[in-house]
Amino acid sequence: VRITLVPGADGAGSSESAASGNVAVTLGETSAPVEVAVVSVIEGSEAERAGLVPGDVLVSVDGAAVASMADARGKLAGPVADDVVLVVRRADQTLTLRVPREAVRR
Repeated sequence: VRITLVPGADGAGSSESAASGNVAVTLGETSAPVEVAVVSVIEGSEAERAGLVPGDVLVSVDGAAVASMADARGKLAGPVADDVVLVVRRADQTLTLRVPREAVRR
């Protein structure tokens, strides 16, 4: 007999609770107008290798606009090693970066 457990197979819980990966950054949120910015990037992480730096403002995640820090966190979470495409504003530039999710300890 072989039993395989699949997270969320019973419909319970959210996809966020089943997510095992994330982008290794700390986020912050400005007041009006609300913008979500990268506060820090974990040294040696996939996020650092992809080019994220403190001060980058998240414009969109996988093509969906970022409305709040909670919104950004939910969009950044997902399966380990799956890439997430971020559009960030850095000074007067808009950059598109592909970042693999990784196991991140909170």
